[in-house]
Amino acid sequence: MALPAITPEEAIRKVLSLPASRRAAALRELLHGNRAALNKALEMLPTMGNAPQSVLGQTEIKPEIRIGHYLLRSVLGEGGFGIVWLAEQDEPLRRSVAFKILRPDRLDASSRARFESERHVVALLDHPGLIKIFEAGESPDGRPWFAMELAAGSPITQTCDVAGLSLGQRIDLISQVCRAVHHAHQRGVIHRDLKPSNILVSLDADEAVVKVIDFGIARAAFDPMNPDERAGALVGTPAFMAPEARNLRAGEADSRMDIYALGAIMLRLLTDCLPDDSNTLAAHQLFESLSIDEKKVAIQNRNTTSAEIISTLSGDLDAIIARCLCRDPRGRYDSALALAQDLERFRRGESVQARPDTPPRRLKREINHHPLAVSLALIAIVILAASLFTARSERAAALAAKASALVAKDRAQIASQGAKDATKYITELLTEIVSKPSAAPRTSVDILAEASRLAGLRLNNDPLMEASVRASMGHLWTSQNRNDLAAQEFSRAIELLQSNNQARLLAETELLFAESLRADSSFNDARRNANMALKEFEAESPPDYDDIARTLLELARISAAEAKKVEAAELLEQARTALNNAPEPNKKLDKKIKAFAEKLENIQNTPAKK
Repeated sequence: MALPAITPEEAIRKVLSLPASRRAAALRELLHGNRAALNKALEMLPTMGNAPQSVLGQTEIKPEIRIGHYLLRSVLGEGGFGIVWLAEQDEPLRRSVAFKILRPDRLDASSRARFESERHVVALLDHPGLIKIFEAGESPDGRPWFAMELAAGSPITQTCDVAGLSLGQRIDLISQVCRAVHHAHQRGVIHRDLKPSNILVSLDADEAVVKVIDFGIARAAFDPMNPDERAGALVGTPAFMAPEARNLRAGEADSRMDIYALGAIMLRLLTDCLPDDSNTLAAHQLFESLSIDEKKVAIQNRNTTSAEIISTLSGDLDAIIARCLCRDPRGRYDSALALAQDLERFRRGESVQARPDTPPRRLKREINHHPLAVSLALIAIVILAASLFTARSERAAALAAKASALVAKDRAQIASQGAKDATKYITELLTEIVSKPSAAPRTSVDILAEASRLAGLRLNNDPLMEASVRASMGHLWTSQNRNDLAAQEFSRAIELLQSNNQARLLAETELLFAESLRADSSFNDARRNANMALKEFEAESPPDYDDIARTLLELARISAAEAKKVEAAELLEQARTALNNAPEPNKKLDKKIKAFAEKLENIQNTPAKK
């Protein structure tokens, strides 16, 4: 019988008796396998000695208390030293405020000094992303208090998940937080307890408003002996605490501790993960380590897919997060502003400071920045260049080796090497094109046309390379319904291959051209090219029955497109026979043949569209 799940609050109660430095590890053991509960517990975990029970929400507080011009209505939150109330101010103007007052059980000199320090720190700040202080004073029983702006919203993680904000929107929020934190740093204030619950976000007409709150353990740079540091206490929240903060000595705190926390918050927002103890895994690897159920929750909350999260994180964003979480403070960003600017560069598709720029990265940014106009043209053409010839040639080489057919093996090796060279060439060519400044937005047609032009100019002394490039482009033009341009590329590729006695590549290209012509309803030309490809494949020694079956399937499709159902069925049967003669099963091709056979049953003998 399974034990009932332990709640985050129960787990915290169990670890409070341990030294502060051991509590986080104990929580990980108690809540192993329940990441949501562990994240919540780590974000709630107090470190200031044995936190009072109020941290767990057990304090009895009577509402409707009046202090000066403020009527305290209800408790908004509690910490180890202060209680925050929702209060109504009635003079000199009426408004709702957040009213923070020292806890009645924390009247010792150290606690008072900490509270006064927070009050002084908040008074230094003046930024839209930070809370403003309105007034300060002391209650009749001698407890210091201050009234401040009432921040709307919920913790940043909660707001993002409930609203289903995308990865990009979450990055934009972090950038806002960074700029607010940078203002504090400019005023000499280090927050030291940045975490999701201390960042409130409200959504108003699709506009996100960020407020960084709770400067309870903040340190002013001009105060070299803050009360916590004099006591040598461990302050902050372990999950978001920089490594050096765990052994902090007087006067050592600096703004890079907040940079670490910002990186941890960013990781939590984007992946639902917190930094691992070793910091050896990249952000996308941490996401990949989630269980299936955890990933399901993460992608639902972000309205995306697992593949998109991994793709977005991999590379520049991985590097940005890793720089924030560097164990050595010297390896982190110099300022929160520098972090914000790098995130904004990432969002614009520009080079980021966290990684040196290279041509392949410029190509990837161009793809990400202009997905409609560029990604199809660039990604597809590179993939096609590799797949059209390499996969076929490698399989032919394997069959040739089994049959000890030296000629066929040499032929396949030549084709395979040619395809690899073509892939490298296309990658470099496209990188060059998209890296050049352009006065106007470029479409996929623009980019491919330029690639075709440059290939013709530069490859006139390398006919096999040019043929491979043009065959790949022809296939891509077909996928974009530009059959006129596809025909030009295929025709030039076939001409080059015929002149250089490249039978296998010629057959592959003729078959691709046949598919393009069928898509353009040029059935006679399509059949002629497919039959030429079939003749080439049948002439190979030993015959490649997979290629023969594939070509017969294309001929069946051409006949079916012309409403010649009987002829198509006969060709399909020939394709099955050829596939059965292959030395090894080809499940993928067999599945295609069966699927087309089912489709053929539904094709009516109606005149083909001209």
